[in-house]
Amino acid sequence: MDEDQPRPPSRQDTGEEHGEVAAVDTGPSSAAADVSTEDFVPYAEDSLTDAGESGAVGRRRAKTPWLMTLFLLCLLVPSDLQFSVGPVALQAYRIYLLLVAPLLVVKYLSPRVPKAPVCDIAMLLSPFWMTVTMLSRYDAPSVIEPAGVLALETVVAYFVARVSFTSRAEVGAFFGLLVKIIMVLGPIGLVGAVLHRDPVDSVVRPLLGLPVINYDERLGMQRMSLMFMHPIHWGIFASAGVGTALMTRQLLPRVIRTACVGMGVVSCLSSGGLMAMMIQLILYVWYRVTPGFRSRWWVLLGLMTVVYFGIEFASNRSALKVALSYLTLSPGTAHWRLLIWEHGMNNVYMNPVFGLGFEDWVRPRWMFSGSMDTFWLVMTVRHGVPYFVLFSFPTAWALYAGFRMLGQARRPDPVVFAYVIFLLSLVLAAATVHYWATLLCFYSLFSGMGPCCLRSAPGDKN
Repeated sequence: MDEDQPRPPSRQDTGEEHGEVAAVDTGPSSAAADVSTEDFVPYAEDSLTDAGESGAVGRRRAKTPWLMTLFLLCLLVPSDLQFSVGPVALQAYRIYLLLVAPLLVVKYLSPRVPKAPVCDIAMLLSPFWMTVTMLSRYDAPSVIEPAGVLALETVVAYFVARVSFTSRAEVGAFFGLLVKIIMVLGPIGLVGAVLHRDPVDSVVRPLLGLPVINYDERLGMQRMSLMFMHPIHWGIFASAGVGTALMTRQLLPRVIRTACVGMGVVSCLSSGGLMAMMIQLILYVWYRVTPGFRSRWWVLLGLMTVVYFGIEFASNRSALKVALSYLTLSPGTAHWRLLIWEHGMNNVYMNPVFGLGFEDWVRPRWMFSGSMDTFWLVMTVRHGVPYFVLFSFPTAWALYAGFRMLGQARRPDPVVFAYVIFLLSLVLAAATVHYWATLLCFYSLFSGMGPCCLRSAPGDKN
């Protein structure tokens, strides 16, 4: 390789695992996923009979599509179970994505798949632009591995969700399966945190001849990661069950589900996971105290704007500093995150189009760590503003369409509500933590879920 063309370090070498930027027709349903949504989904668009003839509304038992069931199970395989092919580490979820990629192309052409061409094109263009930015700094052979891995974990994961779901009932069944998994893992994680012993890590790693990772202690408990690469990943994953648990119809199952999911989030002892849970709780409380009020979300946005400017004028600190001091477990962490955002944005201003790739990002010398623990900033600093716009467009559309749908209904569909509030929490948490590997796939999956989840039921003018 030409010495004038530096080779970018691998994802492991560049600290990808810690959010670092180097410093200066869907097929048969799975029987295993046979999840009833009777206590969660009030109606499903595919369960509506021909009202013109019978005027009746029927129900049917929804199942999680088999593609999604397998993907979810692969995401839950401990990340230490892997093997390498050249510079690429292959975990279960990466092998799965490689195998299903050709099938996704065929299934995407099915008329049953909801159409969202603008979102799909934006997502497809994102790895193309990322490759262009990488080629502007490195030679072609050294770009193949990082570009291919990122495309696999974003675009392919996105289209797994796009082609798997064909009805909102199936999305509800997926949420039901997901919350049941979290209900099992949540209490296990909390017990491990109290006993200072990760129940998964302490078993899997010794079997592989690897040392057990003991994460730091917070609030007298040890942080749990279970089968994920980092406690933050486990916390964000567990918070995905909050909205589903809260929207359960009956009181006792709702309390039990919420408690078990909350145990899982707490066991990560990460401000990112806890923030994601709190955002969903706040939105749920607001929904409950404003029944039948269609403008509730506009009013909430107005109240938040008033509070923001009130803090700006009344406090000797900025509103963002005040918010982060309460949203993080350590005041020092909040201050450090603000410094990362300040100097990270300076790098964006200096390289807005092509980004820095894996090169050094500019910061004061006393900022010794190259870790940039914010997903949105990492992606923008590395690959430029165009990549950020393309990659985030499907999520932005889903949030706009979701809150618009919620605002037009006096009684929001529980599936739509659970989806929208979790997606919003994912977006906001990504401003304070980094997503990579399994969690990046998990985020892309929910981004691809929008066109189906937010499709109006037949006969619904909204």
